[in-house]
Amino acid sequence: MADHLIDSWAADTAPVVRLSTPGELAAAVPVLLGFRPRESLVMVALGGDRLRVGLVQRVDLADLRLDTAAVARLVRNARSSAAAAVVAVVVTGAPLDLARGQRPGGDVADAVRDACAEAGVALVDLLAVCGDRWVSYLCDDPSCCPPEGTPVAAAGSTALEAAAVVAGQVIRPDRAAVLAQVAPVGYLALEAVEQALGRVAADPGAIPTGEAAVRLVEAALAAPPEAGPRDVDLLARLLLAVAQLPVRDRLLGRCVGPAAEEAQALWLELTRRAPVDLVAAPATLLAVSAYAAGDGLLARAALDRVLAA
Repeated sequence: MADHLIDSWAADTAPVVRLSTPGELAAAVPVLLGFRPRESLVMVALGGDRLRVGLVQRVDLADLRLDTAAVARLVRNARSSAAAAVVAVVVTGAPLDLARGQRPGGDVADAVRDACAEAGVALVDLLAVCGDRWVSYLCDDPSCCPPEGTPVAAAGSTALEAAAVVAGQVIRPDRAAVLAQVAPVGYLALEAVEQALGRVAADPGAIPTGEAAVRLVEAALAAPPEAGPRDVDLLARLLLAVAQLPVRDRLLGRCVGPAAEEAQALWLELTRRAPVDLVAAPATLLAVSAYAAGDGLLARAALDRVLAA
């Protein structure tokens, strides 16, 4: 499995909420990821004296079966992020084996234990979330971890979810919903941009360069949201502007700061409307904006558009 199949999130911008029990952490996984995972291994790095959430990583269980070294990479990534410890969560739809008290995904759990021991990273807990119930692989005490599992808190009922809503975070239904955000627009809309690019190319004076290109993008960023859809010829000129590397590099500063949200919206629009030969620049800007905002999955999706191009 290639490294790019590991989804990662930097949680530095998340609201500060105390998670005191394994059940609270199990319920927090969708908030930490930004979407509700399926058939996944999620590894949460904990750092500092107070064990604050840091790097959060996710990988498909199916990919782990193809690449036995993937779990060790997750642990190394956590250690590289200065993690003092990790918590791992196996998310699966497989039911608990109540008759034998077995948790599904035992092979993955064993791999996590071995990788943490080899890397010298403390494993605080190792959970299985099976549908709407959770159990710990590290606890056999039926008084706190019954074999039939403990119900996961209902969606929308936890303090972390409430804090996320207040912070404006959207929890997507699944990973595909994130990837759809950066998908190209439909054929007719893309064809309209291609035709506009042809019109602009026919008039060399209409192609902005240097400071003129920067000013063009700055003006687009300053346009109020109620201004309505952008003219397709303007979109073409914006794509040609950000495609110039010095211009793109100047615009990296717009990925953080008070206008970062407006900038990310523009980079997303240009990424979706760009033909394949012009998508790299706006998608790179989108990736930087998303990463700076703590949305590692959107950053990964944007970089996948760059690499595919």
